[in-house]
Amino acid sequence: MMTFIIHACAILHNFFTKEVSNDLLDIIIPKGKELGADDDASNEQAETISTIGSTNAWTTFRDELAIGVTICVGES
Repeated sequence: MMTFIIHACAILHNFFTKEVSNDLLDIIIPKGKELGADDDASNEQAETISTIGSTNAWTTFRDELAIGVTICVGES
């Protein structure tokens, strides 16, 4: 079932790319401009993330999400 959804999305994407002459993202975000980048802050160096850690809250959320997905997939 999931492959049908993926194929449908790909077909719709190709259709809209071919048929729609104006890309709305180009209108909203001009080319060469990054999302969320301010002209004033563009010269500042971004903070680097050096380590990644998990929390008990995140681990619990991830586990509950995985169980929920497993239950939903098992029902279909």
